[in-house]
Amino acid sequence: GADFLEGRVEELRLAYEQGLRHLQFVHYIRTPVGDFQTAAPVHNGFSDMGKQLIEACNTMGVLVDLAHSTGAGVDQALEIAKAPVIWSHGWVDTEEGTWRDGTGLMRRRLSLAHAKKIASRGGVIGLWGLGSPRPAVPGRGWSVGARDTQGYARELASLVNKIGADHVALGTDIEGVGSNWSVNSYGDVRQVIKHLEGMKLGTAVIERAKPRKGARKPL
Repeated sequence: GADFLEGRVEELRLAYEQGLRHLQFVHYIRTPVGDFQTAAPVHNGFSDMGKQLIEACNTMGVLVDLAHSTGAGVDQALEIAKAPVIWSHGWVDTEEGTWRDGTGLMRRRLSLAHAKKIASRGGVIGLWGLGSPRPAVPGRGWSVGARDTQGYARELASLVNKIGADHVALGTDIEGVGSNWSVNSYGDVRQVIKHLEGMKLGTAVIERAKPRKGARKPL
């Protein structure tokens, strides 16, 4: 998250000079930046400071990452942003998650409507490498179980069908979701690619999701 800015947009310049090029705005800690999915909202999306931060990132060439943001924040960011944004990790469902949902997995849902909005402006959605202890039936929630690289590949292919291959990617949080993971290493990524090939997805489609040597964008 942008916690380190401590509410001061001007601090972004120093971070940029030290190499920052990708900024996730919110995470699990309340900050002056904006609301996040897993706690009751207090800013109605992004604060004035958060909105100014979007503009500053665009000016400097820092990638805006909306992962963990609320639906209201996504809408505000897309109104302000002059460059594509990303949602680096999470999953896509019919409706967005809210802080009132029973589990963190459910709260972290991005709505399909918002995924399409991000895609329509050139952005990318990254699906996280989480494996659920109780995976849903495909098409009715996050259907990927622990160590389930095939289920993960299925979810990637499903989202490609909904928003287009140019806007779907392997998500971040590799080695970051604890013991309940579906994709947790580059070896797992290799298995996902094999599953996608087995699903007869075209080479051009698969290439859009694969990590590239020297790539600076999220996996």
